[in-house]
Amino acid sequence: MPASLLVSLPSNLPQLDSPFSICTSCCPSHLQVASKPSANGLWTLLTIQAAAGEVQPHRTSVCTMGRHMAAVVTSLNRDKINDNWSNIEIKEIDIPEPKEGQVLIRVHLRPINPTDFFKAGGTYLNIEEAIPFTAGSDGVGTISKLGPGVTGLSVGDRVVVGTLLETWAQYAVADAAVVVRVPDGVSDRVACQFFVNPVTVVGLLDAAAVPEGKWLLQGAGFSSLGRQLVQYARHRGVKTISVVRRNEQIEQLKALGADEVIDSNVEDVVKRVKAIAGPDGAWTVLDPVLGDFTTTALRSVRNGGTVLIYGAMASDEVKFPIMELLQMQRSATGFVMPGWLHKDGPEAARKILENVMELIEQRVLPVEDAGQEFYFKDLHAAIKAHWAPGRTEKIFIKN
Repeated sequence: MPASLLVSLPSNLPQLDSPFSICTSCCPSHLQVASKPSANGLWTLLTIQAAAGEVQPHRTSVCTMGRHMAAVVTSLNRDKINDNWSNIEIKEIDIPEPKEGQVLIRVHLRPINPTDFFKAGGTYLNIEEAIPFTAGSDGVGTISKLGPGVTGLSVGDRVVVGTLLETWAQYAVADAAVVVRVPDGVSDRVACQFFVNPVTVVGLLDAAAVPEGKWLLQGAGFSSLGRQLVQYARHRGVKTISVVRRNEQIEQLKALGADEVIDSNVEDVVKRVKAIAGPDGAWTVLDPVLGDFTTTALRSVRNGGTVLIYGAMASDEVKFPIMELLQMQRSATGFVMPGWLHKDGPEAARKILENVMELIEQRVLPVEDAGQEFYFKDLHAAIKAHWAPGRTEKIFIKN
């Protein structure tokens, strides 16, 4: 932060207390003229934008750098997961300090993902150890501060993070090793979805190991991840069969590149899969649903084939037809994307993350940017919109 900076202020700006100071930590692309701390300990800011040699009014905000931030904090209450979310609230908590090899990121935009509810509802093992905790998983922001020893990154860089981050807050700390710069041509709405779905799509196709020209069956085919998967699978030469629950989604999914789509409400999925892929069935099945779908998946996969379970959209329990496993030597196994990402070490993980960003930028792995944006203060309305029947677009939370 400079010791002093002289600017010519327009006469229509609100009166600020003195002494003045300059803060560039929260939004390095703008000059920020700050007053002395108010009674609540926050810095009242007037942000002004320097453009074409002029200083113009831009917006007002609050700088909590080095003090506090707004965060969505949850305590464990699984009974409330699809109710009114009374177990979450917006609180003022301390801004974290980046440690050795870490960066502090001011998060601008974050999507709502199903994984956010799994975490907040206690689906993940050992989550009780971290209660209460800040919610979130994905997001995009700018680096506000570098921890000791960080090289190759700068304050002001627009970035995403290749790990599940507590992004439902104004600031988050991340290891610099998994921080990836966002290209100028990638919007915030696209970038903020970088980790949970696109990296999982790449990981699932890698783990499924479907040979070119063979068939991959996936449940929840019209989910955000499902739509991305059919497009990336086509790029890889893998044929897809997607299961949906609404007839109108069939043509929409085929328009994106899906080879075959089955409406499970009106068709026998196992019979259709074997009519499409042949009597041996699909090479691999991706199951984000559980419950009855896992039985369908095991009866649709080839002898010796695998069902990869990576979600629990319908149930947190699984049903196995035991003879399908024993006599047909079929298997069902869990897929956890962070485990796949880091299985070959940090350097390999970073290469994967950078490759995924390139795929997104080149539209080889298209990420949709349509959806509604909600402010933090309207959090419960955002969650309600996420659970709305028939919703297909993303819901975003902004500062």
